[in-house]
Amino acid sequence: MLKFVSPPEGIPKGKQVFIQYGGYSNRQLLSQYGFAILNNRYDYYSLRIELASVYERKGLQYDSVGEVEYLEFKLKRGRLCQELMQFICTECWDLEKSSVEEFFLSEKGDCWEKVVRRYREMVFEELEKFETGLEEDLRMVKEPVGYRKYFALLYRIPRKEILSEHLRLVDDELSI
Repeated sequence: MLKFVSPPEGIPKGKQVFIQYGGYSNRQLLSQYGFAILNNRYDYYSLRIELASVYERKGLQYDSVGEVEYLEFKLKRGRLCQELMQFICTECWDLEKSSVEEFFLSEKGDCWEKVVRRYREMVFEELEKFETGLEEDLRMVKEPVGYRKYFALLYRIPRKEILSEHLRLVDDELSI
């Protein structure tokens, strides 16, 4: 929603007017305003995990209500997604073998290493879903392309950068 604020005396003719869109990701900017920006600090990568696959890995039956249901995690720049790590921990943690501290990832034991390795695997799988690589997209965005392709690149590039950054963060944690 756009809110118009002006001084009581109005805006003089010919005076420049500025628009503040707010803290929107490129996904939101594209869908609401029809544009995207490079290096948008509000961008994130939405990693979705289908609930059926979670149940399947646990050996449980999943009864769908019709629509595909997901768990969604927002991967942002500069840090690993703690919510995703905690979720992965629920899959890796073993009540019989692991301590409570390991469940809360407060100590770097076997469970922690499994979580970080699974996190890396998941992020890598997400990157592999793209048909083009980050370097190719960065090259293409500098070339003359139509608006549709240009904004698709502006949307895609930050998502790939975030995933690549998460791979580096995980590798740093694992000292790879």
